[in-house]
Amino acid sequence: MSEAASSKKQRHVRPWIAAALTLIGWGLGAYYAGKTKLAIGLACFQIVFGFTFGIGLFLLVFLDALPSAFLPAPNSITYFDGITWLIGIPVAIFVLLKVSGAKSAPNRGLAGLFGYIGIWALPIIIAVAIALTVRTYIVQPFHMPSGAMLPAISVNSYALVDKMRFRDRSVNPDRGDIVVFKNPKDGNNDYIYRIIGMPGDAIMVEDGEVSINGEKISREFVSTNMDGSKNFREKLDNGTSYLTIDHGAGPLDNVGPYKVPPAHYFFMGDNRDRAQDSRVIFAVGYVSRDDLRGPVVKIIQNKE
Repeated sequence: MSEAASSKKQRHVRPWIAAALTLIGWGLGAYYAGKTKLAIGLACFQIVFGFTFGIGLFLLVFLDALPSAFLPAPNSITYFDGITWLIGIPVAIFVLLKVSGAKSAPNRGLAGLFGYIGIWALPIIIAVAIALTVRTYIVQPFHMPSGAMLPAISVNSYALVDKMRFRDRSVNPDRGDIVVFKNPKDGNNDYIYRIIGMPGDAIMVEDGEVSINGEKISREFVSTNMDGSKNFREKLDNGTSYLTIDHGAGPLDNVGPYKVPPAHYFFMGDNRDRAQDSRVIFAVGYVSRDDLRGPVVKIIQNKE
């Protein structure tokens, strides 16, 4: 083979281009420099780093080692992306030093283009696959667009839901749990409310006070808000305690009785006069066990 023909199959390697490509995808720079094994290794390292960092951050927040503010809102561009870029800088320097002695690399032509796409897309595809698996089967964030669960969940906050808990048919929710459920009466949209009534319970609301099977829920005045509404602390017979908001007389303050059917639950919002919940039979009503998505295990409060 002549020297001219051989040179056509080679291209000049510029280390600074390799470093710049690494910032786009950790394996791209090494692949550009003709170091395919190193490129695949760096792409795998990017996958492991992203997965480990994401899971570690979630666990620290979930275990209250870090405040919820450290967990970015779903589908947002956050400091998580910034940290990935910062870690990419020393990786780019490593690649720069690693390929600095390379003068040339094979000219792969069209096949090389697919190689670039593969090296760049592999971490993204795997990250998306892991995220979808986690959201579908393990834990999923649900958006709270309204103030129906104030003060427990503020408007535009996110509730992390354990998607595995109710897959076991022997495991059922308890009274007082905040649960996400799909509402067949509203196109299977997701709702987030607190369980007040269990299967077989009789629920009655009189002057804003809730009774379960003829016994009123313990209710104590806590404070008055700036808008004149009042905060009350309710305590259930199982010890669950939470704050509710009462805006005064309203159409849902005197309703019932409701008889909860078997394998169904009765939900109410903590912001009692601003919640369209099980008290509104035509809109929500009794919620089937089959429609429960999972209990809320962590709330990422909106700070705005």
